[in-house]
Amino acid sequence: MIIWILILAVIDLIVWGFAWRELVHYGRRRMEKAPRRLVVLFVLGIVVTIALVITLIQLLRILN
Repeated sequence: MIIWILILAVIDLIVWGFAWRELVHYGRRRMEKAPRRLVVLFVLGIVVTIALVITLIQLLRILN
């Protein structure tokens, strides 16, 4: 369970890092239409973050 949380946390940081880099890169120009890669990274980041939160809640339930 702890290893799963660490893996999710690392994946979460990587995904949000790539999303932030894409946002900074495309934010310098006018963003009339958001690039598909940026949208996919943000959706993936949200999904992984939700999975991490659910896993942490389950861990807290086990420990209590």
